[in-house]
Amino acid sequence: MEQISGKKLPLPPGKRQRKTEMSEGEMMTIMILFHLSHYRTFKDFYCDCILGQFRTDFPKAVSYPRFVALMPDFS
Repeated sequence: MEQISGKKLPLPPGKRQRKTEMSEGEMMTIMILFHLSHYRTFKDFYCDCILGQFRTDFPKAVSYPRFVALMPDFS
């Protein structure tokens, strides 16, 4: 058997593999703001505050599902 060389398989056509425009600092700031807020769930906080009230402060904010998908890479 041949050994696997550690290369990634190519993505199927139509799949994009792009980096997020949100910086790690912005993601950390959002997490800190959530812990300082009165919201019980992160989803409500993110949708109401980040995508609502603070949209001008976080112009490159991604959607909630995308943010949650990025969290394991962030930590």
